[in-house]
Amino acid sequence: MGNIVDLARHWSRQSDKGKGIRIEADALDVLNAIGVGELILTKAAEQQREACSQRLTISTPGEIPARL
Repeated sequence: MGNIVDLARHWSRQSDKGKGIRIEADALDVLNAIGVGELILTKAAEQQREACSQRLTISTPGEIPARL
């Protein structure tokens, strides 16, 4: 499934059914080539920053958290 059209079709079909997908190496290469890996890493970093910010706010009530 190294073709983006086949991958999109499979992704959509499985999503409609509420099922997961198994990503083979060639499909992973296609996804990374179109930037999906970068998108996932960017979103993960955003969530980490938010979680850390919330922990700082909770752990030091009334204090202004230090900025790095």
